[in-house]
Amino acid sequence: MKFTLESHKWIVDDKNHLGFVGVNIYECEKTLPSYEIKDLIDLGLLIDDHFAREIDSKAIPTSVYGPLELEELDSTDFIKCDNAKLEECYTKYWSDNNWGKDLEVFKKHKFNVDEYLSQCDFHTDNHFFLCLDWLSESNHVQLNFFAYFVCVISVLENKIAVITYGED
Repeated sequence: MKFTLESHKWIVDDKNHLGFVGVNIYECEKTLPSYEIKDLIDLGLLIDDHFAREIDSKAIPTSVYGPLELEELDSTDFIKCDNAKLEECYTKYWSDNNWGKDLEVFKKHKFNVDEYLSQCDFHTDNHFFLCLDWLSESNHVQLNFFAYFVCVISVLENKIAVITYGED
């Protein structure tokens, strides 16, 4: 199945350096046959040049998505959500007592993403939510340099939005 990158937005908190958000909207040549997360991961849409890095002269392979090894991800790492459940996930994550100033940055990024998706006429009720803090340590990259990392994959007929929030 062939996908093309239809739209991309990358926002960095330049003021406080407390986070970023990336939004990639991909279009498929036909309606997706499955909305299952394993199938979506297998499409390779989480492989992103923003996360291909070198740290201490060690190359981090493109099989890494933020602080996560793609080979180690499975469907149980994601929560399948409708819109209400997705908002519950955000609210639950934001209620953690360990947030500092970066919580307001994250919320601002979420607001900007919602506006951007609306401008792109991307309205769906099919989402998958992944939060680094809710995963076991086994699928983290050894060099874990993220204060927070959240991924939302949203599916709309023949389009997929991959939304990545993080602070590294």
